[in-house]
Amino acid sequence: MAFLEYRKRDTLIHNLHPISKVTIFLALIVIVGLYWDFKYLLLTCIVSAILYFLAKVPRSWLKPIITILLVSLPLQLWLAVLQTNPELYVVYPREVVATEVFVINLGFLGRVGITYGNMLWLLGWVLKWIAILFVVSVFTYSTSPLEIAHLMLLLRLPQLLTYTYIVAMRFIPYLQRVYREIMSIQRLRGWKRPSKINVKKWFESLPPIMKPFLSRTFLLSEEVSTAAQMRAFGSGKITPLIEHRIPLRDLIISALSMIAMVLAIIALVIYKVGLI
Repeated sequence: MAFLEYRKRDTLIHNLHPISKVTIFLALIVIVGLYWDFKYLLLTCIVSAILYFLAKVPRSWLKPIITILLVSLPLQLWLAVLQTNPELYVVYPREVVATEVFVINLGFLGRVGITYGNMLWLLGWVLKWIAILFVVSVFTYSTSPLEIAHLMLLLRLPQLLTYTYIVAMRFIPYLQRVYREIMSIQRLRGWKRPSKINVKKWFESLPPIMKPFLSRTFLLSEEVSTAAQMRAFGSGKITPLIEHRIPLRDLIISALSMIAMVLAIIALVIYKVGLI
């Protein structure tokens, strides 16, 4: 199954009302985005992992999640080594965050290296990525694009925004299938990925894959535009086909999610909870 593709299943998360899923998603994303302390971020990772398990998201999705983490790690490391100034940290004791493991002075670039402070920052950043990727996986796997489209129409959001979301949610899984198909065909024709880490050979191996992939991408864009025109997209008001009656259970879940988000923001602003 393609990564970030909805699948209809009978799970506790799938059976929630779309508004409940959106509020849970929004609350976790806001908290993860604002907090930096690894203790609280670890809690969000645990909550996200529980939701991941309850939604029965395929284990195969862990591979692209790990790949995204590994790809983003060099940038995270580079940003971390630049943050050796203890003034950047407001909660942890100054003597702790200022403790140096390895620091050098690069002149106009300032002091770079490893301190306890930027190690805390790096740990927080990694936990942010894990929580966000888990939450996004749960949301896309358990929430039909049609449900979100009807919810966006109910909220009177711009039709173009609704259309863009629907296309994106269908476009990404399709491109993954196209990419795997092209890879399989080219391997049958003798194409091989470089076995060693060699930037030159890696770039030289791309054309047999990227040329057909890009041509299929442009063709799909034209097909989507034609399909939208045939369905009279943008010609007038769209009436939702689903009646959004929210059960009491989902109202309670939505309310608790919003309360948790508001309390987290208040604790951050007033008591600096979640900062490092």
